[in-house]
Amino acid sequence: MKKRAHDPDSDATTSAPTSKRQKMDVDLHPLPPAELALALPSLLTRPPTHAQHPAGLSLSRAAVHNLLSAPSNLSTETQTRAWLQLAELSIQSLPLLAPSSDEEESTTAEIDRALSKVLALAPKNEYGRNMKTQATLLQVQMAAGRGQAKFALKLLGRLMSGFGEKDPPALVYAARLAKVQLHLSAPRPAPLTVEEDAPPRTPPADKDPALSELRAALDAIREMRALAGKSGEGQAHVALLCCVLRAGIVVTRGLWTEAESAVKDAEEALELTYLESPKPGALRRTSTGNTAASGSSAPSTTTANDKGKSKAKPETFVMFEDAFEATCAAHVLIYSVVYHTHIGDATGAAFRLNHLHALLDEGAMSAFPDGVVEIQLPTGPPLCVRTTPPRVLFALGYLAGLDNLDEKEGPALEFPLWASASDVEDAGYTMIRICADLLSKIAGLRSPRDLHSTSVQYTRVANVLSTTSSSPWRPKRGLAYLASSHLHARVVRVRNRMDDKQRGQESKRCSNADGLIIKSRLLF
Repeated sequence: MKKRAHDPDSDATTSAPTSKRQKMDVDLHPLPPAELALALPSLLTRPPTHAQHPAGLSLSRAAVHNLLSAPSNLSTETQTRAWLQLAELSIQSLPLLAPSSDEEESTTAEIDRALSKVLALAPKNEYGRNMKTQATLLQVQMAAGRGQAKFALKLLGRLMSGFGEKDPPALVYAARLAKVQLHLSAPRPAPLTVEEDAPPRTPPADKDPALSELRAALDAIREMRALAGKSGEGQAHVALLCCVLRAGIVVTRGLWTEAESAVKDAEEALELTYLESPKPGALRRTSTGNTAASGSSAPSTTTANDKGKSKAKPETFVMFEDAFEATCAAHVLIYSVVYHTHIGDATGAAFRLNHLHALLDEGAMSAFPDGVVEIQLPTGPPLCVRTTPPRVLFALGYLAGLDNLDEKEGPALEFPLWASASDVEDAGYTMIRICADLLSKIAGLRSPRDLHSTSVQYTRVANVLSTTSSSPWRPKRGLAYLASSHLHARVVRVRNRMDDKQRGQESKRCSNADGLIIKSRLLF
């Protein structure tokens, strides 16, 4: 109910109710107690960043337990909804429990029992079929968490083979996305034990388990895109999602042989066009004695009058009104910048980086503050897709420095109600890895400049080399600290020896210093 400020003059003039008040005087029928109990979790739960997140989950689970304590008073559909809701709430509670504890085991058993109840009690209609699909997807999630990848794939295969035309497209695509995620998160098998005298062998590419899982994920994305193309109109955003997923996999996993086609395909899907970078040609000698590449854009000298006549054209970039297209563009531009930087195309990377900055400055990330975007489909509910949190995209897009990571610039880390504490932990680790990479870059820049003592200061942290420290960036920063300290000690020893020698050995001193710089670059 809306609240409004009290106006004493209005009471003095008339006592008749306003038209708004008359419209609100309608007959309201009380909801059944079962419906109220099922609505309680949406009112009690809080995001995982909220202080009352554990309490909200506990109260919600207690409310559903209380509802299921008298199943005779509930219809079959209400019981199925209650068991499915209990399974979802219990899965959210798992990251809050101590590993391998009795409470975790009892909660896991409760989840399995609830999902079995859903599959057994679901009515044989369209609504019951949808609840069965959701329960199967939760079973796949639980099996993947236990390391039972083959069983999870078997469940998904059985589920996808039974889909028909009447099934909501959102559930069909959710199952295919679950298959992609399952292949990407598959654990790498332990290496086989070999004899000590046996020479090391590298498995062939076609038999590498990690590469085969990536190929399977790409095949699943290709099948999903083909399904979206066959479904007719209204599936363009699903096809766009497939393009972005493919570009992200090949770039982040280092499949550089397919990166060019994947990035170009994603840019074409978003209708992004950029000037092609000039290709280097054969070296030729210029009139000034310098070398320049024929066919390349060599720098030319201009006078002051020429600068006044030629005005630089302002850059124009494509902007997106749709929130999903905007987040896809941000991801594609990041992947494209990484790819063009990898191949040494500075001009192409600069074009795309400027476009990314313009997109972020325009506030494109504000449309989905919790990192969840919706794909509207012709029939059924929308497909909700979890993306990279806007805060992480902001940090990756600018990388302005370590200070900006701690300052309150850009969007904050927000999460939906159905997120868990593990999602917050993953986002925090991502920000920590960005911070660790920046620290390593600082150490790497300081060492080639012969500033090893400053490099040690940048990489030294409290208990960074302690075996009891559980910091996620401890190994990388610890290695950088050891390398910087070792280089600093060697530089000091070399300089002490060189100071006692004759001035005529200055060239040898310089060559030794250059050798140290090369070693520092190799180490970092």
